[in-house]
Amino acid sequence: NMGTVRDQVYFARGLLLEFGFAATRGVLRDNPLGSQTFVFAPSGRSGNYFVDLARSTTRQQWMAGVFFPVLQARGSHRFRAGVDLQRSTFAQMAVRHDYLVLRSDQTTARRVSFIGDGRLSRRNLESALYVQDGWAPRDGILFELGVRADWDQIVRTVLISPRVAASWSPSFAKDTKIAAGFGVFGDAMSLEMLTRHQDQLVLTSFFPRDGLSAGRDLMVGFIVDEGALKVPRARTTTLSIERMLPYGFHGRVS
Repeated sequence: NMGTVRDQVYFARGLLLEFGFAATRGVLRDNPLGSQTFVFAPSGRSGNYFVDLARSTTRQQWMAGVFFPVLQARGSHRFRAGVDLQRSTFAQMAVRHDYLVLRSDQTTARRVSFIGDGRLSRRNLESALYVQDGWAPRDGILFELGVRADWDQIVRTVLISPRVAASWSPSFAKDTKIAAGFGVFGDAMSLEMLTRHQDQLVLTSFFPRDGLSAGRDLMVGFIVDEGALKVPRARTTTLSIERMLPYGFHGRVS
C-alpha cells in the first residue's frame, strides 16, 4: 500500500514552499499447506516447506523545501533548500521445522533444525538537510552546486555528500547540450539485513553413509558489530551530449 500528499504554496517575487508526506506498507505471508517434514532428495522434493513466515514493513517520509527568488549576482542564482525525515520499520516472524537431505539410496545425509523463536524487528529514523544553487553566469551555461547532510539512528554519523553539475549549450552548435556532473550518494540501510543476528540459529547434523558411526553437528548464526557499520556510498561521475536530430529525433550519448 502507498499513499502520498503534496502541496506547493507560491508567494510574491517567486518564493515557493513545498511540503509532502508519503507512506508505504508492505506485507508478505508465506504459509505452507502442512507440517510434514520437508525432504530434499535426488529424485525431487516432498513434504511441506519448512518456513511459515509473516513479514511487515512500513515507511513514512516527511519533506519540506523552499525555492528562493532569483538573485542577480554575476549572473542569476536560484537557491533551494530542504529537509527530509524518514521513519522505517521491519518486523518478521518465522516458524521453521526440521528438513532432511537424503542420498540416492534414501539414507539421511543431514538433518537441519532451528533454535530460537524467529522473531525479528528493527526501526530506523533518518534525516537529511540539503542546499543547492543553480547559477547561470550567462545564457547557455548553468552550474548546479549542492551539498547534502544525512544522519540516521543506527550509524549515528553525519555524512556530507557534495554534488556538482554543469551544462553548456554552445552557440556555434545549435540544439546541442553538453552536461557533466559528479556526486556522492548514500544508500538506505537494509533493516532486513540488520536483523539477521536476531534470527534463529541453524543446527545441521551430518550422518555418515554407514549409519553406524557417530555424525557431527554444525551450528550457524549471524552476529553484527553495529559500532563498525557504515552507510553504503557511491561516487558517480556523468558526461553526456544531447542533440536534436532531423525528423524530430532526439539523440543522446552518455
